[in-house]
Amino acid sequence: MDSSLSFQQSFVKYLEASHQGELYTDSVEQIKSYLSEQEIQDDYEIPTQILPIAPPYQCIYHSTYVEKCSAHVAYKKWQDKYHIVTDDILL
Repeated sequence: MDSSLSFQQSFVKYLEASHQGELYTDSVEQIKSYLSEQEIQDDYEIPTQILPIAPPYQCIYHSTYVEKCSAHVAYKKWQDKYHIVTDDILL
């Protein structure tokens, strides 16, 4: 009986430690500040009211990131935007 309780307590501690509610890019305060500036812009779109943008094709020629490769640059740009949009949705 005690070993079951001990396991349950350690499992709850693990779950609490692994789920901190963190965002991709910055702290909650920094993201809120950034998004409040973005929402004022005329071209701001509410991410829950538009369809997601599909990722571009990844480069099949390079196994690591190459700055001069247009496919890598496009994918990195999409990924950065993806993280910002995900943070926007989570807030």
